[in-house]
Amino acid sequence: MSKCGPDELPADSLSFDRDRVPRNLSPEGLAAVVFSTVQPRPAPLNLLHWALRHDLPAIAIQESNQLALSSGRFNNYLAPVDHVLVASASEREHLASTGVDPQRIEITGWPFCTRSGAVPDETRRAAKMRLGLDPESHVAALTLTAYRDSGESEGVRIEQLQMAREGLSTAYQLVIKPHPIESMTVLRRFVEDYARGATILDGTIPIDDLLNAADLLLNRGVSQVCFEALLKAIPVVVLDVGDHTLFHDSAPGVVASDSRGVSEIVRGIEQSADPMAPYRSIFDRHIPFASARAKEITCERISSIIDTHSAHRRTEQWLEFALTYAWQVDRHVALSVLGGVDGGALGHAMSKLMRRRATEKDMELLVEHWRGQYGEQMLLCLLCEQLRAGERHVEPFHLDLMRRFISPVNLHLYCGHYELWGRVLLDGGHVAEYRQFREALEPRRSEAYQLEQALDRLDGYNGGWIRRCLARTNGGRAIASRLLRRTRHVLRDPLR
Repeated sequence: MSKCGPDELPADSLSFDRDRVPRNLSPEGLAAVVFSTVQPRPAPLNLLHWALRHDLPAIAIQESNQLALSSGRFNNYLAPVDHVLVASASEREHLASTGVDPQRIEITGWPFCTRSGAVPDETRRAAKMRLGLDPESHVAALTLTAYRDSGESEGVRIEQLQMAREGLSTAYQLVIKPHPIESMTVLRRFVEDYARGATILDGTIPIDDLLNAADLLLNRGVSQVCFEALLKAIPVVVLDVGDHTLFHDSAPGVVASDSRGVSEIVRGIEQSADPMAPYRSIFDRHIPFASARAKEITCERISSIIDTHSAHRRTEQWLEFALTYAWQVDRHVALSVLGGVDGGALGHAMSKLMRRRATEKDMELLVEHWRGQYGEQMLLCLLCEQLRAGERHVEPFHLDLMRRFISPVNLHLYCGHYELWGRVLLDGGHVAEYRQFREALEPRRSEAYQLEQALDRLDGYNGGWIRRCLARTNGGRAIASRLLRRTRHVLRDPLR
């Protein structure tokens, strides 16, 4: 954000080159760096690094009620920015529970809704015509998460389409909008098989265009579009396909478990004198401010941060940044960051871990500092890399630490390290430990396609490990036979 007016900005946009901050980006005239998300990816982390180096306040504005909608499973706001402006008290509670300093988190509402309030009849009719829909017929909009992302498995996709097709009366035209990243070819195959006759919109059509035409929204209850619909006074019917959503807790009467449930909820909406009444507790807990007021509060808070040059504790920020960067991008760069920070004993232990030389004492210090926080999982990833590199033998205290190595948040970011740890266990002959680890991951298989793939590869590696033992060991057949007996339930039926 620049101190100059919008007409004086040096450029409309700056492009990152291979995830690097542009060299021509100067801190002169800039008052803050504002993020929509701060995912642990190279580009946002490099921009955060740039902001920290130039002592500019780094501010993230939550782009959705992400934590409430995902039951806390997904969180794009864990990199150490100075301030996170969140949509509601619920989001603040979830974020703080992951270890983010509550002093960094402020409630400003969700400021990104373009227009709120009930859509006038003439506006809705015109919107239907612009989309090529029948203006005389009700529109039930089904919005989908990207296929194989955020729990949108094949079975989940099929169940939604069937519930929508079978649960809606002929008074409704079913209109399906995929996520912008999804291939239309993939979606058409599903619709042809399970919701024939539905209209498919291009995923890149602005969601506002669809909502202006919609009389009803169908969704799994895990997308921000649910809140956008409610802000436009459009009733939402939640299709229960296995997710426990905030609607189950706050508006159970609009959650349908099958097509009959869809029919009953829609009929109730049609007959109600106040169809938005079931959603009042949703507004109370998750939408505390109207869109216009949320924008005002957000802008006022950013201005205040700039005026006071409000920044978080820098030493702690640098340590968190180095840990995040080593985990997801480059441990050598992270080491150079640590070299410029007076991190005391904690910084020294982190440096040893990044060099893959951490001792039991080092790990105890680090884990104690980040215990129960998101950073603890990053530490375990780096420990896993150290053990895989063979810099330390796997000791009992390693096994004890790694038993915590299944993150409740952002599971998809850990799948590569889960696979790595499984291989470390197998290569070290820790069969019982591997079995326990593998079994603990299995119930969460459907949460991330990356986990499905990692588990399948581990199962294949498990079988290959038995064969390698046979080839390397004298009298290997007898040994391998015993090993097979110990692991055959994993090999024969990894899903158990």
